Amino acid sequence: MSKQKLTQVVALGALACSTFSLSTSVMAAAPSAALSGVDSSTIINSAAVSQNQNNSGLATGKSQAGIGFEDGNLWLISAPNLNFGTRIIQVYKVWDLVPNKSESSDGSNKQDDYKNDSIVVGDFRSPKDSNGELNNVKNGWTLTVQVSDFRLKTPGHPYDGDPDEPTQPIDYMRFNSARLLHGNFKGPITEDAIKNKQFDLEAATNGYPGAPTNNIARTDSNNNQNISIIPGRKGSVTTIWSAQSDSIQGKSIWGLAFNDEKDVELDTLSRESQITGDYVAKLTWTLSTIPVA
Repeated sequence: MSKQKLTQVVALGALACSTFSLSTSVMAAAPSAALSGVDSSTIINSAAVSQNQNNSGLATGKSQAGIGFEDGNLWLISAPNLNFGTRIIQVYKVWDLVPNKSESSDGSNKQDDYKNDSIVVGDFRSPKDSNGELNNVKNGWTLTVQVSDFRLKTPGHPYDGDPDEPTQPIDYMRFNSARLLHGNFKGPITEDAIKNKQFDLEAATNGYPGAPTNNIARTDSNNNQNISIIPGRKGSVTTIWSAQSDSIQGKSIWGLAFNDEKDVELDTLSRESQITGDYVAKLTWTLSTIPVA
């Protein structure tokens, strides 16, 4: 049982950087792996064929086709910084997300926007063992998020705020919606391809084969369900995404995109309680191999 964490920072009035590390690797099976050790000269039957007007000839030969599969790993590839902009004090109580829009985006190619605004998970583990039985120990995953207090951003504490300064009174960080994305690799699936995000993310639906369970209400949902997280609450860990343990759910590359201003909101305690300054909080995303029953 293992967990992989990614810590990022969100900011009021400024965008901070996320930091994370990857400790696992995925290697693609070599194209000829299943033919390793096979000498093609021993499996080809050569024959000379003669043909004239009175008879016909026929020759047959044999060759082989092979494919190799290797087990991979579970990856937490990236997560977005969440920027809520700068507001005039005591005007707004709820602050909407300011999406990260790529400067190179022309409105038709959303790849940069998707990759900058998404949390991305890749699961390349085998769902079955060598006997063909479901391997529940290596199936399923959960993604949780935890939010720290919003503290004053200072030169000495640009990413996690100054612990000696007051906290900004934020009542909730509310996740209202997110778009489900599916990844398609541009070439062989290797460790470098995963690290360098050499895949395209395309919009998908919850009915897409293998789609993980998105606990955040979609924008086309008719209900008002959302996930509300209280910043700084100790032990408060919220599951936002999961894959079942008894299926291929969650396999390959998947993303959740927060690229609309209504996707994520900050609800301040009150307009009167707001304190001037730039404040930052740390989001800790934990991808766990604990299966979902």
